[in-house]
Amino acid sequence: MPVELEIPHGATKEYLLAFGVAAVYVAAPLSGEPAAIGVARDLGRALAKLRERWQPAIFINYAIWTSNHQRAEAIVDEVAAVFGPSLASSTKGVFEVRGERLVGAIDAVIDRNGWTATRHDVALGRVRAAIDHLDTALAQAKAAGGLKFFNTAFKNYRQQAMSRGERFMTYGEAYNRFRRHMVAQIASRPAHGKAAGLEYGDALKVVFRRG
Repeated sequence: MPVELEIPHGATKEYLLAFGVAAVYVAAPLSGEPAAIGVARDLGRALAKLRERWQPAIFINYAIWTSNHQRAEAIVDEVAAVFGPSLASSTKGVFEVRGERLVGAIDAVIDRNGWTATRHDVALGRVRAAIDHLDTALAQAKAAGGLKFFNTAFKNYRQQAMSRGERFMTYGEAYNRFRRHMVAQIASRPAHGKAAGLEYGDALKVVFRRG
């Protein structure tokens, strides 16, 4: 097992959150024991909580992604039933075993139930491919003048805010909001990762809403 798994950040994390998938992870210190199993949609946040509540020198060593939080919880519950009560009163799923044993138990639960899961590296590869599609689509739209409506809206909203004496977001902040909205739109589509035919209709309401 690697010392530390790559933790998703930025657009990669945003896409995973928007798509609604959940990870089953295994975390352990450098010694490999004891190890913890848990469920997370945001691995970075889960790791921070583990370090705060259990021990600071811990790493997420393994993760697989499932279609939803309920399936991930079911996997963890079955694994936890094998190893008994948690060693740490402040943290569920901590056991006096090496992380490899928890990984083996996870695989056994998935196989026994006929469930499917995606390896962490494969999931990140798919997400990055989808984001690349999005960036290409936005670049093409911008080059073709397809984002003029966004630039015009930004100027109008900024002028309105200035007339009220209010601070308004920068163009970069507004564009990042717009991009996040597009990420969520792609993630909600049945055809995973397809960026063709993006719809910008409600983007302005999302990007420039107050509060």
